Amino acid sequence: MAGALAVTTVALAAATSTATFSFSPRVVTKIAYKPGTIFFHTHTSYTPPGNSVPGGATKRVQLNFDNDFNFDPSAAPNCIANLSGMDMAQAMAPAACGNAMIGSGTARTLHTGPPNFSAHGCVLAFDRPNNHILLFVRIQDTNPSSIDCANPSSNHEGTTTVLLPSVLVTSPLGGDYGTQLDVNNIIQDPSHPNASPFPLVDLAVSIQRGSYVNARCFDADRTWNMQTTFTYNDNTTQTLNSTKSCLVA
Repeated sequence: MAGALAVTTVALAAATSTATFSFSPRVVTKIAYKPGTIFFHTHTSYTPPGNSVPGGATKRVQLNFDNDFNFDPSAAPNCIANLSGMDMAQAMAPAACGNAMIGSGTARTLHTGPPNFSAHGCVLAFDRPNNHILLFVRIQDTNPSSIDCANPSSNHEGTTTVLLPSVLVTSPLGGDYGTQLDVNNIIQDPSHPNASPFPLVDLAVSIQRGSYVNARCFDADRTWNMQTTFTYNDNTTQTLNSTKSCLVA
């Protein structure tokens, strides 16, 4: 976690989540993989803060994608720079990770105060070595919170940077699932393992760079699947299934 954070031991409870995805173009071929853009959106709803520790802040999100999706991290250069404390423009500099950008999006967190309010943020996705993806989140931690995510290479907005490392692995589900994107250690505060300074509410990210993400429509039912497991900081979990139809060119 980058920046100076006023961390509270107040936790959230009774978290419930949703997860959706899409791929563009929707029309692909049956056998050969076609490059495109994959988009995923996770949302978690919390009861108001004030419940006893432990709470229900999201600690881990594991997105298992249909095996009709193929990920090729070699399609982008790696970046190993330390982006802690940087704003978007600094992170996008060629000496940092700008050459390794593979996607972007938005985020929303809860500032657990007092006062309690929604903090909005921008997301930049960077390719890291060994199949890792760094989700760089720049948050406007003020009340009211507003941030413009346009033109990241010259954008100095935001007050706090949160780094969310993730990794692409073979999905342990097997069967119709091929790749898992594992976003772990979202809380990132070992001194307060049962409370998050920025409980994650929304994460909406599009990944697209050349042939980094590819898709086909092989299954007879012409359906893409995604199964998502949320793990909360009270060690409860929630598993959700979502689908999208595809078309064969």
